[in-house]
Amino acid sequence: MRPALLVLAAVDDSPVARLVVAEAERLAALMQAQVRVMHVADGGDPAPSWLAELQGEGVRVERLAGDAPWVVLSREARSSAARILVMGSHGRSGFQPLAPGATTRKLLMAAPCPVVVVSARLGGARAPASPSVHQLQGDPA
Repeated sequence: MRPALLVLAAVDDSPVARLVVAEAERLAALMQAQVRVMHVADGGDPAPSWLAELQGEGVRVERLAGDAPWVVLSREARSSAARILVMGSHGRSGFQPLAPGATTRKLLMAAPCPVVVVSARLGGARAPASPSVHQLQGDPA
């Protein structure tokens, strides 16, 4: 029996997180894979309120801690043999809207699998209904 394929969804505390989960679920359906949703905790910060909302919708979210988010995520992708990692880009870095931030750039270089970056123009606290997938890095091998 072949091991189940895995799509990792890395969510943060931005409104793009829901779009990341939706894109990960869409890709997983195409690949007949499982989805694992992860949130890298920043120090002792409490879980964002939307995490409870996602969990209330039946999405299992794992909270991880430790090193910088890109280190934790690349380590998890490697140890779980993930086929794809999906993450969001929320444009907090202050650069061009589609330019990835520091965490995204580092993860694009370090991840052992392709990385799909989901972007959304944020209008206040809401993200649009559909994501704009604007980067794919790596080879799904």
